[in-house]
Amino acid sequence: MICVSLWVLWTERNKYVHEKIKKSSKDIVSFIQKYITELDRLEENGLTRAPIRDSWVPPSGEDIKINFDVGFNRGLFRSSTGIVARKGRGRVVVSRATIYENVNSAFAAEAHACLEAVRMGLAMKKRRIYIEGDSISVIRKCI
Repeated sequence: MICVSLWVLWTERNKYVHEKIKKSSKDIVSFIQKYITELDRLEENGLTRAPIRDSWVPPSGEDIKINFDVGFNRGLFRSSTGIVARKGRGRVVVSRATIYENVNSAFAAEAHACLEAVRMGLAMKKRRIYIEGDSISVIRKCI
């Protein structure tokens, strides 16, 4: 449950830094206790999810895997994009980090990062390139 506590604390810290929303320690502890109780009830009822494999798997052979991710600051309309292209065994081929101003939404930031990843893949002129991101809404719109 340490992960839950750290996640909540980090989330509350981000709300304070970016949105100037501050909660008392008592409120945060109460939220964590309620959250843990809810998780315990779900587990008792057998409603937990199967474990998610969270380790990165490198591409095989000469294939390339491009991963992208975005950080978005709603208050400042600013986003940062990170893109990494790797070959087999995880060897980095290309990487890029960019900061953008005047970004209207997190969705727009993720969509722009996905577009950059696709452009990077096209410029590499390889036979097979895999692109991975964590925004299901952007991925669904691209299909």
